Amino acid sequence: MRLIDIETVWLALMKISHTDAIRDEDLFEKLAVGHKVEVVCTESARKKNSIWYGCWHLRFVCERHKIEYVLVKPRCPDEPDRIEPRYFKTALSLLCYLAEMGIAAVTIPMRVGRNSVQRDG
Repeated sequence: MRLIDIETVWLALMKISHTDAIRDEDLFEKLAVGHKVEVVCTESARKKNSIWYGCWHLRFVCERHKIEYVLVKPRCPDEPDRIEPRYFKTALSLLCYLAEMGIAAVTIPMRVGRNSVQRDG
């Protein structure tokens, strides 16, 4: 895991273009060509009862070509051009999403500004 500047992350997320975004339907294509999944913590995790809350988003990184994509929310029929990052508010929701993608061993950064690259199954 490495520490990243959270202000830079927030500014970048505010300026997502169509070319920087990836939606659920395109994930497996990117993984098949060698992109890595990176989990970025944008709000430190805290435990309430037995659930870990925080804020995480996913990036898909191709180190060879220096390309990054941010996972965004599905298209809204009312505003098809609107692009917003998809955030995960609990560690369990993030874990389930990554498991459905075929990630065998998930690592979740728990402090703001940290990230972790997921190894595929």
